Amino acid sequence: MGHLIAFSTFVLGSLAGAPSLTAAPHSGGHLDSPFQVKIAWKLPERSPYAGETFPVTMEIAVPSEAGNAQLLQLFPQPLDLPLQLSGFEALASGRLIAVPDQERASQRAGQSVALDGEIAQAAGPLLSEGPDGRVALYSIKRWFKAPRSTSLELPGPGVRFAVATEFREDFVQGRVPVDRRTESASGAATMLEIQVLPEAGRPFEFTGAVGRFELASAAMPSTVAAGESMTLAVTIHPLGSTARPALAADSVTLTSSDAFSEQGRAITTDTAAGTQIISVSLVARTASVDALPVASLAYFDPGTASGVDSGFTTTGYQTATAPSPSFLVRQASPSDQVHAPSTPTDSEGDPDPDSDSDSGSDSGLGAEDRPIPYWTIGVGAFIFLLAVASVIRRHWPQSGPSADHDDQAQDA
Repeated sequence: MGHLIAFSTFVLGSLAGAPSLTAAPHSGGHLDSPFQVKIAWKLPERSPYAGETFPVTMEIAVPSEAGNAQLLQLFPQPLDLPLQLSGFEALASGRLIAVPDQERASQRAGQSVALDGEIAQAAGPLLSEGPDGRVALYSIKRWFKAPRSTSLELPGPGVRFAVATEFREDFVQGRVPVDRRTESASGAATMLEIQVLPEAGRPFEFTGAVGRFELASAAMPSTVAAGESMTLAVTIHPLGSTARPALAADSVTLTSSDAFSEQGRAITTDTAAGTQIISVSLVARTASVDALPVASLAYFDPGTASGVDSGFTTTGYQTATAPSPSFLVRQASPSDQVHAPSTPTDSEGDPDPDSDSDSGSDSGLGAEDRPIPYWTIGVGAFIFLLAVASVIRRHWPQSGPSADHDDQAQDA
């Protein structure tokens, strides 16, 4: 499961720097044995890879039998386990990136504690026999990832608590501690190695996805006409302990297809399901399409990397493929082809180019949709010229020879 780093221990009742951790027996409600609170990090056995999500667990050991010693509340809001813990916030402020904790919901039935200034839940208690007696073990797990290979020194976690061994009864406040003491302890720092992703076997399409994934795809809508746009929604499901994915839009690769043109991509996250959805906008170029491009994701599975199985070493690189959803590109409807009348087939004889205009036999077109014959333009022009000639002829006698004859008669 992991290696447990040496605890740093605080012992109540002993002087700072004293070599002995054992206190002499006391009477009258004093400590009968040392009260020790221990805290440490628990890391994975295998060094994680760059980009891999891995857990870091804070483990706390509290004596379950410590004589009259009793933990006291630190804050006005009472806690199930009155400890003030710190450490995860310091990890996230360094070269580690905090990842949403998919297991936090399962710890809601644990013990409430104060962690980095907030109320959190600690799993436990798990009773165990240790060298110092029986202890109750509590744990809090958080998830992190490192974007690149490196060597990190993790600062040790810390715990602050209050304890008392003597109490008195108060009429108003009830049981009041007499020797209340606030103390603290810290765990040891430790080194964490982040491995580099192997070069051998790395696919060209790999963009940095680390973990285990499976894909599903859906077409929206499932039927379009040629030239219309649609959306191919590719859902990325994490498997096992893989955290909710946060991949780039180009992580998903589509098989090359001349029947579609890609218009753009968008990313959405389903927090409840812990999935990521990459939506690809596509346009069908022709109607002769019977399938959508296949979506795939190249990823690195740390669980299979550098593992020797049956005499050969695996590289860890895998490819998840989404089954192609049902999809149909339909022919253009008659309303899209109003100005494209059909041509008689060979069984009906040779097409007559003049038959449509002369007989109007194209029953597929309404009267308001039929094209105007070209000869009507000539008839209109001829009628216009006749009208112009009639007007000119009407005014012609006033300026012709008859008008000159009348002028000569008047002069005589």
